[in-house]
Amino acid sequence: MHGPDRDGELWRRSRVAVSPDGDVVGAISVLRNPSHSGRFSVSLEVRPDHRRQGIGTALIEVARGLRPEPLPLSAKAHTTDLAAMALLQAVGGRIYQQCPGRRPDPTSPEIRSWAGIQAVPSGVRLDPLNGVTADALAVAWVAQYLWSHEAWSPVTSPDTLAQRLREGLADLDPATSTGAWIGDELVATSLVLREPDGAVTLVAETIRRDQPDGVRLVAAALARCMTLLGDAAVTNVLIDGHESDLHLAPVLATLPPTPAEPLLLVEIP
Repeated sequence: MHGPDRDGELWRRSRVAVSPDGDVVGAISVLRNPSHSGRFSVSLEVRPDHRRQGIGTALIEVARGLRPEPLPLSAKAHTTDLAAMALLQAVGGRIYQQCPGRRPDPTSPEIRSWAGIQAVPSGVRLDPLNGVTADALAVAWVAQYLWSHEAWSPVTSPDTLAQRLREGLADLDPATSTGAWIGDELVATSLVLREPDGAVTLVAETIRRDQPDGVRLVAAALARCMTLLGDAAVTNVLIDGHESDLHLAPVLATLPPTPAEPLLLVEIP
């Protein structure tokens, strides 16, 4: 996220902290998020051997002064990063969303057993996404994203969001990804996004907020993905989601215990 200053829709300002010896010991960048313009995104780094010396707090103050409008900053922090958690508390940070960061191993007997008992609701068809056009998938993903973020981080530019999500579809594994259909209508998806290093991110939800039987639809779609990933001996999996996800969150509550990397989204005034 750090880089040269720029203006316009992708506005950014970056600053560094330098020690008396001339070494860069910290950096911060403030960016405008075109899809969520209600907050400025902020990325902060402090060299590990210079943490707990007030550098992060000072850089946050610099970032506050760089904002062209008095909107809050938005930062991310893992709960295991104790220095980051202490800093966010010191600068008045407020948690506005939590990502469970569940990391199930699809090859484990517990996850394979869980996947095997998820029933497909009557009248629903589960299929891979090979036959779905990129345009149709982008429309479905945007619709899903819009309603699932509306309450806590509303989208302010659907066109920008659509472009970003379409770019994300370049990582899609359509054969392992799963769609749930009722008749000809795609009502839920579980997207399998593959990283170059073999890691997999799963994104699962219904297309509409008020979809009947949404929890079972998401569970069935996610289970198919888990089974196929387990068959392929894939073990590095992250389920991308939020505690507020209407249908995914109840599904995650039914999973056997798994490793997790909880991530907090924090608003800094």
